[in-house]
Amino acid sequence: MTPSPVSQRPAASPYGDRSSDAARLDAFKGLFIALIVAGHNHTFEAVAGEARGGLYLVHVAMFLLLPFLRPRSEWSRLGWADGLVRYGWPMVVFCTLYAGLFALFSGRSPGEAVLAVPYAALAMSAPAFEQVTGLQILWFLPALIGLRFALKLLGAAAMPSLRLLLVLAFAAHLCVGLLPQAWLQVTPLGWPIVAYMLFPGLVAHALQSGGFRIPLRQVGPALLVAILLAVLYRHAGAVFGASPSAPLFSLGKLEVPSIAEPVRLLAADAAQLIVLFSGLTLCGLAAMQVIFSDLGRHSLEIYLFHQPIYIGLLAVSRKLGIAAGDIGMGLVLFALTLALAFAMARLLAGFPRLRRLLFPQGAPDLRRLSAPQVGEAVPIRARTSDTPAGR
Repeated sequence: MTPSPVSQRPAASPYGDRSSDAARLDAFKGLFIALIVAGHNHTFEAVAGEARGGLYLVHVAMFLLLPFLRPRSEWSRLGWADGLVRYGWPMVVFCTLYAGLFALFSGRSPGEAVLAVPYAALAMSAPAFEQVTGLQILWFLPALIGLRFALKLLGAAAMPSLRLLLVLAFAAHLCVGLLPQAWLQVTPLGWPIVAYMLFPGLVAHALQSGGFRIPLRQVGPALLVAILLAVLYRHAGAVFGASPSAPLFSLGKLEVPSIAEPVRLLAADAAQLIVLFSGLTLCGLAAMQVIFSDLGRHSLEIYLFHQPIYIGLLAVSRKLGIAAGDIGMGLVLFALTLALAFAMARLLAGFPRLRRLLFPQGAPDLRRLSAPQVGEAVPIRARTSDTPAGR
């Protein structure tokens, strides 16, 4: 897969050499895929709604900020075809699969489900995916493609300086939250999500390039500040006269702050950047790498598997008469969802051709599927370089 999004040149990285960066990023992705699974667990909503709202503010955003941590000189080398295949192919495959499952359990005819897939695959928006599959999660894949293409363009030699790009990105960042809902039904390559994330991503890149890091002893206070910013985001209305209660921050549905709510916009951006650099520091710890690295190497698979697993577990618990609003039950469902999604990803690694069919690393992988295979009995082991930049 693509090289690690953190600088591959030891002198440019504030964290260490290439191997330490790779291990850190695997752990970082593992930590935040676990937090995504927790955030998508609606069982927590009744008992920990505020904390769940804080997770939404940062968890998916971390995967969209990571690609900006590459050196700008590497952005232009990102491949067009590889990006389309790496994320676009799973988008189509899982949209088809989940549309079929949705039709099976919702009473929709199989023909209707099949005809709806091209619409969702072309619209590429959270509302379209939800309408066709019953799930919103697939919006993340076209957003990754769009972000990759944007970085490739911004890395071209003819592009202006980072300072000018920051100004232009900031202007877009202020306005995305003002877009009418009608514009968000069809969002090819996640263009409004990319437009919103360009500014915090470029700020993260500028900080990374300047050697910025949060020392380990300062991570605790930094995360406390991020928590306070998340609370401010949710409750700024009572203090600053904005809308009384902010909706749950959602990149997929473009429920994001704008220039109309500058306090919330600043709070969201600052919280995301603090969590990004705090997470990178924490994930330099050996213990974090032991716990989360394997999850990180399978983060895309876990992301695409986890929500149907959670829905199935929730349905079973309800049939058994187990209270779904209990915090203990929420923790059990979270642990089972994460464990089963990870187990499916590991199992898939034992079937290399099937894994390449579902998660090709680029256009060559699809071509190799039809070529004669020699020595295929050895399972593919996920490498750090096999991990997409946005996973």
